[in-house]
Amino acid sequence: MKARRMMALTAMVSLLTLSTPFGLTGSAAAVNKYDSTVLADHPVGYWSLAPGVTSDLSGHGLTGSFTGNPSSTKLPNGEPASAFNGVDQYFTVPDNDYLEVTRTGILTVEAWMRPDVLQFSKSESSGYVHWMGKGEPGQHSWTARMYNLTNQENRPNRISGYSFNLTGGLGAGSYFQDPVTAGEWIHYTLVINTVNTSSAYTTGYTKLYKNGVLRDQDRLSDYNIIPGNGTAPMRIGTRDLASFFEGAIGKVALYDYELTPSQLTSHYNAMMESVPAVPTGLTAVNNKNKIELAWTAARNAETYTIKRGTNSGGPYTVIKEGVKEPSFTDQGLPPGTYYYVVSSVSAESVESKNSNEAFSSPFKRHGELTVPASNVTASGDDGNVALNTVDGNLETRWSADGDGQWIKYDLGSSKPIDCVKIAWFRGDVRTTSFEIFVSADDANWTQVYSGTSSGTTQQLETYGVDGVTARFVKIVGHGNSVNAFNSITETEFWRN
Repeated sequence: MKARRMMALTAMVSLLTLSTPFGLTGSAAAVNKYDSTVLADHPVGYWSLAPGVTSDLSGHGLTGSFTGNPSSTKLPNGEPASAFNGVDQYFTVPDNDYLEVTRTGILTVEAWMRPDVLQFSKSESSGYVHWMGKGEPGQHSWTARMYNLTNQENRPNRISGYSFNLTGGLGAGSYFQDPVTAGEWIHYTLVINTVNTSSAYTTGYTKLYKNGVLRDQDRLSDYNIIPGNGTAPMRIGTRDLASFFEGAIGKVALYDYELTPSQLTSHYNAMMESVPAVPTGLTAVNNKNKIELAWTAARNAETYTIKRGTNSGGPYTVIKEGVKEPSFTDQGLPPGTYYYVVSSVSAESVESKNSNEAFSSPFKRHGELTVPASNVTASGDDGNVALNTVDGNLETRWSADGDGQWIKYDLGSSKPIDCVKIAWFRGDVRTTSFEIFVSADDANWTQVYSGTSSGTTQQLETYGVDGVTARFVKIVGHGNSVNAFNSITETEFWRN
């Protein structure tokens, strides 16, 4: 038996909270699969809570109104929902018998909720917010509550629902108390039933479901609760303006009977079936100045989004969207440690949660001399630019047409150089004639190599330069065995 304070719940209340694409405006929203599933179970009130959409989809005319302008967010299935600021934004439905337990003796309240913080700035009493409910002083009916992570009753992020006597005081209710992740949607359902009595529940009960699963059931008689017909409006985002919910709420439905577990499961599945699975098994392997990512393909994933950060746990920045295969190479990275997560995106543009985090550290190999991309210039190009030759990617290149075209590298200061490694575009099917020059001042040049590529590989080929000391290195091309183009995919400089 659990003591419940301040709020009265007199009927079954089932709350489902999800995030959906924002952008619906006007008086009505289009009916989709989730809406069809809910409407087939005959709610007495149903509000999508898409920003700007105030109509009751149940057909009972219980039109609401927004106070403030909640921002747009998405439910798990990509549909729009409202994100409340936790300060002064909420949705109001005027008092109506359809909103009370007393009409049939049963009320079910269902909604999707997404707390965006774990400690609310405008909480009340021992440290909780009423994120939805129908109640004011002397007119208490029912409420949905969430506790702060830290509160005076040691109920970290407990989520509960209560039925009250009209006069208020302690309420009878049910709860679940699981670890909560900010930004995660929860399907919430509260039931208040005064009809189905038994020896165990002599005057009825409350039930609370999470994600379609029954988590708690309690007696109304424990606190002598007899629900009354109050005059307060129903509010979403707050109950009576004493506290405010910071987070998103969508798809609020009320019923005048108790939904079965199978009905609630079907509602939950209708919302979640289009959500792609989270990618698993993400790995990150360094390969010089690039990092190769791989993961297990995810169910319902049309594409993947790659995110990178410089600290474990984020924040992460999206570096690539629309990746089709479960692998990706992040290239041209300076030395450092990089942290990655990957998310799945469905054909409906619904994004999964992030994968596990993987990290790696690209590094300069012993003896390799680093040349920043900004220190690479050329006599010209055909759109394939000079900096491509130091990006660690053999799929990119510098190309320039004509005898004597050159590409130049500035090492930043004079350094010993024992060899230059060059990878040639289409180097496995043609040879290229070239020379290597070095300089200390970018004015006086000395030739240190003259020759021809092997014509047998697209990988790096090594050309010795006898341990010269130089700051600048210039490669001058004289065309290849097929045409006059000079094309290099990658260049490296080494000392022993």
